[in-house]
Amino acid sequence: MPIKLSATVIGARELANKLRELEGKLFRPAARKGVDDATKLVQTEARARAPQRTGSLGKSIGRKVAALKSGKGYVGVVGPRRDRKVRPIDPKTGQMRPAKYRRTVKYQGQAILVNPAKIAHLVEFGRAAVKVKKKRVLSDGRTVFGASVRAAEAKPFIRPAWAATKGTATDAIRGRFAAAVTQARR
Repeated sequence: MPIKLSATVIGARELANKLRELEGKLFRPAARKGVDDATKLVQTEARARAPQRTGSLGKSIGRKVAALKSGKGYVGVVGPRRDRKVRPIDPKTGQMRPAKYRRTVKYQGQAILVNPAKIAHLVEFGRAAVKVKKKRVLSDGRTVFGASVRAAEAKPFIRPAWAATKGTATDAIRGRFAAAVTQARR
């Protein structure tokens, strides 16, 4: 579940207009590299703040930079990655490669698969207590784990990471724009 966070870089619009006037070829790479630098900062901070129960949540935090469909900017996404549904075959061994982020955890003597992409929102926002009506909801098909689930407190890691790096991220974007302007002067 993506979390929507936004930032406004003061003076970026005027600088972007100036870049478009100077040379269109410099604006797009500068904007993309600036957003890329900003997502690197947020990713590093989010990995450091992620709870370390199995370690797979922190390892799964990735980033991506994509162009908007309108073509008027870029967006950076930071969050847990998902494993591929079909894992590639390793050419050296001839076997399927292991899952990168999913981990098998022992719980009361049984192995349970933990997928960080499916639990990240529960870690970030917490969970209310639930009392189920049908016991098979809390079952793996063989064992019923109980009739109720306790509330889980929120342990935010992405939102505080964004709050902590917001200033340096906007400075990184500004720096890329400034470098593009000085390059255009030449």
